[in-house]
Amino acid sequence: MARINKAGVKPIPRETYRLNNSEVINHLQNLLGFEVDYDFTRWTGISKYDSYVRMRVVMNDKDCIKQDSENNWVNNVLKDNGCGIVFKKNVIDTITPFMYPDNIKNLRNNPEYAEEMRHLADIGLYGDNLDEVIRFQKLTHVNEADKCIVYLRPERIIYDMLSDPTTNKIDGNMVITNVYGTTSDSIRWEVDIFENTSNKSGDINIDRLFAK
Repeated sequence: MARINKAGVKPIPRETYRLNNSEVINHLQNLLGFEVDYDFTRWTGISKYDSYVRMRVVMNDKDCIKQDSENNWVNNVLKDNGCGIVFKKNVIDTITPFMYPDNIKNLRNNPEYAEEMRHLADIGLYGDNLDEVIRFQKLTHVNEADKCIVYLRPERIIYDMLSDPTTNKIDGNMVITNVYGTTSDSIRWEVDIFENTSNKSGDINIDRLFAK
């Protein structure tokens, strides 16, 4: 029940959730149907309150690469040379909603995106950090590791976790209000869902910065 105040001002309806990295990864693994390796790093921007969490997901070849069962030798040659690799459709379909949009690589050195770049820099997504995300924005086979790597957007996975199972949408506006911790073992998010309101100023919901 809302607290009574002298002016009779009504509060904005709000739900608050606290999620940790294990819950985010478990949701992703349940969707994929197999386990993945992962790590999280929190990049800090202009202040400790302005930050972004980088999420790296590592998959075994057998789980995500489509194999030609008739010719393993051909598969290995193609994989070793980084060409002709076809990823499993169900894997790509599952991770696509959580991937960075293609236009992320167009943000840098383009005056059109100066405002977006400033906001990304404010939350720590610039320079080498941005280069790292751009390199692995799509599922990529890394020969040195003999694994497949992709950087996914934890805020999009969190949105999916909190969505209505019948509509796959949230009835309201989701805002990540706080991020705690710095590494995989400690990172957790505080998330608010507001009914019929615009995003709070100062939130780190970078959907505003990426034109789909």
